[in-house]
Amino acid sequence: MNGKSNNSFTASVFCYYKIYNDLHLIINSGPNDDLVGYIVKLDRLNDAIIYFKRTAVIDEQKRLTQLYDVGRQKLIEASDEVIMRHTNPILPNELLELCRSTSSLSIDTDSMQVPDLGSFRIIFDWFNEHGFQQGLINSYASKRGTLSRNSLKSLAEHLQRNCARRASVSMTCIRSHTSSRRASYCSELLRGKIKTKIDGIGRRLTLSPLLDGRRPSLKNTLLPPEMDTYNDHNVDNLSSSVRFSSDRETNNYKFLLDAFVVLLLHDSDLLFYTFSNEFNSLIFIKSIELPLAYMHDEAQQLCKAIERLPSKIDSGKVAFFGLLSIIRWFHKSKPVFTKFYDENDLAPEHQFGSALSAVFEHSIIECLRMILEEVRNDSSDINQGSHIHPLALHVLSFMEGLLDYEDVITIIGSSRIEEKQNQCLLNLKNYFTDLIQTLRANITTKIQTFIPRNEGPIRAIFILNNVNYLLKRLQSSSLLTMINKTEPSLESQLEETMRKAVKAYLKCYTPFIIAMREMLNYDNMNHLSGSQLSESDRNQLKTSFSTVNTTIDTLRQQNQEYIIDDIQIRDHLRSESKKLVLDMFKTYYTKFTQNNFFSKSEKYLRYNPLTLESVIDGFFEH
Repeated sequence: MNGKSNNSFTASVFCYYKIYNDLHLIINSGPNDDLVGYIVKLDRLNDAIIYFKRTAVIDEQKRLTQLYDVGRQKLIEASDEVIMRHTNPILPNELLELCRSTSSLSIDTDSMQVPDLGSFRIIFDWFNEHGFQQGLINSYASKRGTLSRNSLKSLAEHLQRNCARRASVSMTCIRSHTSSRRASYCSELLRGKIKTKIDGIGRRLTLSPLLDGRRPSLKNTLLPPEMDTYNDHNVDNLSSSVRFSSDRETNNYKFLLDAFVVLLLHDSDLLFYTFSNEFNSLIFIKSIELPLAYMHDEAQQLCKAIERLPSKIDSGKVAFFGLLSIIRWFHKSKPVFTKFYDENDLAPEHQFGSALSAVFEHSIIECLRMILEEVRNDSSDINQGSHIHPLALHVLSFMEGLLDYEDVITIIGSSRIEEKQNQCLLNLKNYFTDLIQTLRANITTKIQTFIPRNEGPIRAIFILNNVNYLLKRLQSSSLLTMINKTEPSLESQLEETMRKAVKAYLKCYTPFIIAMREMLNYDNMNHLSGSQLSESDRNQLKTSFSTVNTTIDTLRQQNQEYIIDDIQIRDHLRSESKKLVLDMFKTYYTKFTQNNFFSKSEKYLRYNPLTLESVIDGFFEH
């Protein structure tokens, strides 16, 4: 028995010495298609190294260790080849089709074949067992992250060249599979029982096991689908200012968000096929670093470009509303992200949705503040005719547009409730009140700056046009109801401003009234009669009628130049004008035309009460 034991021991020792020659060529050639056999041979090599280390045969240990290091490097290279087969950037059109897919996205884990991923899993588990897994983790995460980043970058460049209508990704129907099912699937990979059956894009992006294939109508529903179909329009010649003054760039960013979600889902799926559960969260966090950094940079550049737009209250408002629509995207996607975070065991500090949305929330707050400043500092001149000023048009249009995003402003306000300095901006009632009061102050400043104090009627017309427009637009929407909660007297303030403006306008008739009153007073003192008119009385009457004619001529000329935009205001001013002067003029005309003081009636009696009424009816008509 002892002889047999000695012979067996001798054979083992001899085998250890012979192993270098037996495995040298195989180890240097790499695993090729026999991965399991290659790993078995590496383990034999490692056993020999352990033996020679224990027996202190240093030279043999060193020689075998060098060969073992070569084999381990060959395994790393083999794993890189597997990863690289899954890291080709996705073409933009293919990625868009994935985002727009409305067909069932199903997966049957029992019939799927992914031998290359199974190979990587075997390699990784071997490295994990021998304590060298970190390098593979970093390599896998870096390469997959590079794929996602490059795919997003390529899509962004494509969208810059082509204007795409949105029909967004949708994944609210994502269903979870249990970790035991995933664990079972990974075990099958290790046993080498999985077969490959992936066509087209699927060869680069494995379909998600999170999507329940048993549901035939599973559709993408992250955002409500738009009615418009996908269209491409070449926009290479669009300038930067045109691009960022529309919602094109914010629309493109939502495409990137859709694509980002698709890529993350598929990366998450590959982890469950490739790694044991204990590593999934760690590797996923590393793999999203590059695409997340890209999305963050793109978000900041987009926000800064919109913040730099010169007129966000007008030409830039659509771009600003685009920022709000992105926050709405995040809000509607929240259930998907929550489920996604839970599926991947992501701690709060790694939940990227809030980090990206915070960039846009900050920019929206800045834009709201800057828009108030735009209204406060607008120094544009008053247009000829004292029309409604464009600033008033822009402010009311902006407010009505912003009202459609009341839910988004509320969301931002609730997430930043601790930021007291921004609460006025994030409370639409307060913000709208501030906008209106700032607009009113600016209108007052324009009057004082551009209309001389002695041109009271023009000042009044400008106030009437703008304040009436402001009041009617507020009354015709829910804006006034909102503002009344903060400033309940606003409506009465505006109405009082208009009453004062009407009174100010009617002062243009003062010279006309004075001319008639002076002659009536003269008659009261001198008791004129047609048969006893002195030369002085005749001259007084001629002067009075000439003055009256001149004042009516002046009124006619001025009021034909004035523009009243609202027909009701026009009619009201005409009515008030007639009430003010027509009865007095009838008295004046009837009393003094009985005196035969003129030789040429056409010179002094150019206007009678009927023609004066007709003149007033023609005011403000163009």
